[in-house]
Amino acid sequence: MLLTELNEPENNTPSRDPSVRPDTQEGRDTRVMRDQHPASEATSNPALLRQLQVLQAVSDVALEHAQLGDLLQALLRRIQVMLSVDNVAILLPTPDGAALTLYRVYGPEEAVLGQVRVPLGEGVAGTIAATRQPLIAENLATVPVSNPFLLEHFRSLLGVPLLADERLVGVLHIDTVQPRQFTDDDLQLAQALAERITIAIVRAQQYEGEQQRRQDAERQVAVLQATTERMDEFLSIASHELRTPITNLAMNGQLLDLWLRQQGRRRADEADGDYLIRAVAAVQPLIERSNRNFQRLNRLVGDLLDAARLREQRLVLRTQQIDLARLVEEIVEEYQQSYPTRAIHLTRATPTPLLVDGDPDRIGQVLSNYLNNALKFAPPDRPVSVALQREGEQARVAVHDEGDGIPEGEVDHIWERFYRGEGITPESGSLVGLGLGLYISRAIIERHGGQVGVASVQGHGSTFWFTLPLASATRTE
Repeated sequence: MLLTELNEPENNTPSRDPSVRPDTQEGRDTRVMRDQHPASEATSNPALLRQLQVLQAVSDVALEHAQLGDLLQALLRRIQVMLSVDNVAILLPTPDGAALTLYRVYGPEEAVLGQVRVPLGEGVAGTIAATRQPLIAENLATVPVSNPFLLEHFRSLLGVPLLADERLVGVLHIDTVQPRQFTDDDLQLAQALAERITIAIVRAQQYEGEQQRRQDAERQVAVLQATTERMDEFLSIASHELRTPITNLAMNGQLLDLWLRQQGRRRADEADGDYLIRAVAAVQPLIERSNRNFQRLNRLVGDLLDAARLREQRLVLRTQQIDLARLVEEIVEEYQQSYPTRAIHLTRATPTPLLVDGDPDRIGQVLSNYLNNALKFAPPDRPVSVALQREGEQARVAVHDEGDGIPEGEVDHIWERFYRGEGITPESGSLVGLGLGLYISRAIIERHGGQVGVASVQGHGSTFWFTLPLASATRTE
């Protein structure tokens, strides 16, 4: 057994030809040949010729690949063949610099690729990384090894650090199945290879970093552009949606004023009761339309305010223990009365109360949003179904419609703020909306500790649901 740590000689930097730039490939080739051997030895020394061939091969590979993974795999394959070893591996530091991970291998050690993590200062690779010095082990069984696979499959190892201006880039080690006494020429060649590999890794990392930054910038631009387009669309829709009820209110006021001016006076021969009946018949439709427009305007403004409160985390919940079953029944009854021509059905899977801790107004707001969407996107002659049931420690409310359903690509986006699906068309005469209802609904339910979801198949309608955790009193029943 031989275990040797080899230190590089100090103050042994020869003078360079000023006509050759040291930061070019030509300059590095020239430096290696001049630093290690006189030029005349290249043709007469087989070992030197072998070194130059290996270095040239590594340089050629480095020029062929820009991606780090492809580059290292090609380098290791070439090194394994030209050095006549059984295994070549490169370990790279973790982001925190506390350990090394097996990044690329050419040889049997590929079987544990992605599974090896070596703390700095431990094992062969960790020792090389910590000391910044090469290491030779003729018998791995006699040295501390962090990776058991090395002990089981290899006998000898030569490892060198990959350094860029004293910064640890990684560790290169070559291994043999049979015992091998690595020579000084092997060590010099490994160190020269390490220099070339380090340069290649740094360049590849810089290239990948630039590519990643460019891609990140492009994504940010795309997101900003999409956000701007969505905001422009939202402002256009919002102005239209807000203008419509205001315009209707103004028209109703003008009609009422016109009626009062032209027909509102009581006729001389008209009895009190007859006049009152005539006045109510003329004014009541205007009042009803005004109330509907007030409600619509109030809902739109409320959605805008709620969206702002959610964004600023200022949405307040007034929590109390409520019977969710009773709340759902009341809201369904209100919609049945408001939409007498629509079939709205409620199915309860349990007759017992379903107690939850929550804000009844906000939970009711969620169910109303679901019902509004169902009525908006389902044909008028098709029913809307509301189902209430208990699932373990949760209460589940679902609203099903028989509309066209949601396109597959839209399902993941419908809960986003201001999102309005391109392939989702409301029934004729239905209002478009601001794209805030589902966004607000999800936030409200999640604030209550519940979940929301949708199941939709195009041509077969959609089922929007939400769950809420049951109160402790219900859980014990």
